[in-house]
Amino acid sequence: MTFEQTIISLKDKYHVPGVAVSIVSRSGDPKMYCSGWANKKDDIYISEKTKFQVASVSKPVTALGIMKLVEQGDVDLDKAISHYVNRWSFPPSPYDTNKITIRQLLSHTSGLNSPLYLGTTVQRNPYHIEHSMNGSMNRKTRLKVIREPGTVFSYSGGGYSLLQLLIEEVSNMSFSSFMEKNIFEPLGMNNSSFEHPIRPMNQIAKCYDSLGRVLPDYLYIEKAAAGLYSTVEDMSKFAACNLRMSSEEGSDERDFIQSKYAKLLYTRVERSIPHSLGFSMLSINNHKVFFYTGLNRGWNSIIILVPKCEEGLVILTNSNIGGNFIYDVTKLWLESLIGSVSEYYTKRMRISKNNRLFILMKENWYNKWG
Repeated sequence: MTFEQTIISLKDKYHVPGVAVSIVSRSGDPKMYCSGWANKKDDIYISEKTKFQVASVSKPVTALGIMKLVEQGDVDLDKAISHYVNRWSFPPSPYDTNKITIRQLLSHTSGLNSPLYLGTTVQRNPYHIEHSMNGSMNRKTRLKVIREPGTVFSYSGGGYSLLQLLIEEVSNMSFSSFMEKNIFEPLGMNNSSFEHPIRPMNQIAKCYDSLGRVLPDYLYIEKAAAGLYSTVEDMSKFAACNLRMSSEEGSDERDFIQSKYAKLLYTRVERSIPHSLGFSMLSINNHKVFFYTGLNRGWNSIIILVPKCEEGLVILTNSNIGGNFIYDVTKLWLESLIGSVSEYYTKRMRISKNNRLFILMKENWYNKWG
C-alpha cells in the first residue's frame, strides 16, 4: 500500500472529514497528500490551498517572530517581560513576577497557569488580548502565576498570549501585521494569517465535532497561542525553513535568521525540560525530534522535524477526532525514517486523553452557552 493509500485508508477508518499531509525535505519540493472534505455540504474537497486553523502549532510560528525581535536587538531573552509590557500587569501573587523572562515564556517555565481558551464566534464583537488575560471574556482565561518562575516545566498557552502583547508593544504594530511582514511575507506563506480569513470562504475548511456535525468557526483572540490560519502548502514552507535552520551541518545562505539565534529554537533549555525556545523535544533512536501538536475545537494538527534525516511532517485535520489519524500517520512516517519507535514516544506526541476530554468539555460548554 502506498503512503497516499494509507492516508486515505486511515482517514476513512477514523471517519475524519478531511486531511492534508505533507512530507517536507530541507531543500526539495514537499510531497503533499490531500484527501476528504473541506466542506461536506457543498462538496468542496481538501486541497493544498485549503485553510485550516492550526491551533497550538501557532506557538512555534510565534517563537520565530520573537526570535526576529531578539536578532534585531529589540528584545533580550533574559530580561523580565515586565520591562517591555505596559498595557497589562500580573495580578497579586506570592511569587516575584519580575523574575518572569521571555526565555521562560517561550519554554513554558514561567510558572504561569494554563488558561482554558474556548474561542468566540466570529460574529461577536471582537475583544483584545488583555480581555483574555484579565479573564473578562471568560474567567477561565485569566492569566496568573501559580509556581515559582523558572523552576519547573509547566505548559502554559497563556505565556504566549503575553508574548503576543510583547510583540505589539515592542514593534508598535498589531501582532498579525508584525507576523505578516516579518514571517509570512519573507517565507512566501501567502495563504497564512493570524486574522480570520473572510474571503474567499470556499478556501476555508469547515470544522466538525466528534459526531461529524459542522461547527462554527471559532475565533481565538489568543492568536499567538492558538489562532493561526494556514494551509499545508504554507506550513510546509515553515517546516522547510526550520529544517534548514536546525540542520546539523550548520547555517547556509538560506537561513531565515542568524544561526546563533536560530540554534536557540532547537536547544533544550535544561536537561530535565523537554522543550526548546520553539518546540517540544524528544530523542528517539539517536535522533533529535522536534514537534508541536495543535488542538482547537474542530481542529487537530502536528508539525514534526527530524533534522538529522533532513525531513519533516505536517498534518492538518478539520475534526475533533483527527488525533487518532495523526497518531497513526506519525508513527508510520517516523518508523520509515528512523526505525522502530516505541509507543512511549509517539504517545507523547499524541493528543492526550485529557485533551480529548477537554474537547468534549468545550463541546458541552458551547452547546449550553456558545
